[in-house]
Amino acid sequence: FSQIFAYDIGDTISDEHQALEFSYCYPSDSTSSTFSFSKHKGKVILLDMSTSWWASCFSKLQDGDDLFQYYQDNNNVLVIHSLDDHNQPYSCAQWGNQAEVGIPPILDTQKQIWDWGWAGYGAPPIIVFINHNLEIFNIINVHTELNGSWTNFAINIIDNMLSNIPIEGCTDVSACNYNSDATDDDGSCLQNDCTGACGGSAVEDECGVCDGDSSTCKDCNGVVNGDNVEDNCGTCDNDSSNDCVQDCTGTWGGNATQEECNACS
Repeated sequence: FSQIFAYDIGDTISDEHQALEFSYCYPSDSTSSTFSFSKHKGKVILLDMSTSWWASCFSKLQDGDDLFQYYQDNNNVLVIHSLDDHNQPYSCAQWGNQAEVGIPPILDTQKQIWDWGWAGYGAPPIIVFINHNLEIFNIINVHTELNGSWTNFAINIIDNMLSNIPIEGCTDVSACNYNSDATDDDGSCLQNDCTGACGGSAVEDECGVCDGDSSTCKDCNGVVNGDNVEDNCGTCDNDSSNDCVQDCTGTWGGNATQEECNACS
């Protein structure tokens, strides 16, 4: 194997390698799409590297299948298979169809990923655990380091990585959309408006009326919360000293006077 680089635990997949696009060769309905690590940043990735002529790789296919099924409904986990040396003797389709329901999607990397090198971890099968920041979390040589099935071993590591993925959401306990699971505030916090709608736009108007138009507390001159008062003669101002009065006939603002004989004229 030609290894021109050596990734080890704690390293981050380089920007150059993140951007590389690889074709799928299995299943058949995915062969028109491509894979790159950069597309899946933020997810936990298990990369299972095998070669078609190595018996140890072939004997572990069911483990990859089991793991794929275990996480197939988890959008934060990607289980991917990299197969080198196609048709020596197994084709990509034969390899994929060997396990119970078909092992995870297989990349045709033409040994590019293997040639990145994996710090002396030996011949495949090698499984690489990559966290949400595209950092190498763990590297295991299945053939030399594990006996029997590696499915449960991988689940423990993946679940550990999942627990470290930041959960974005509202962390303000006073907000109406507070997320108790969130670890990183994403600026989405909302408050109830005056109608009780979370994130609603209704506000109290100047009269203290929710979603009002400030018309209910205007004075006679149209001033909101003004102190002008219209007297009984129709005069609107805030001077009570000039308010009109009733004359002796009971007419507001009238000019009838009371004669000395107490007769009203």
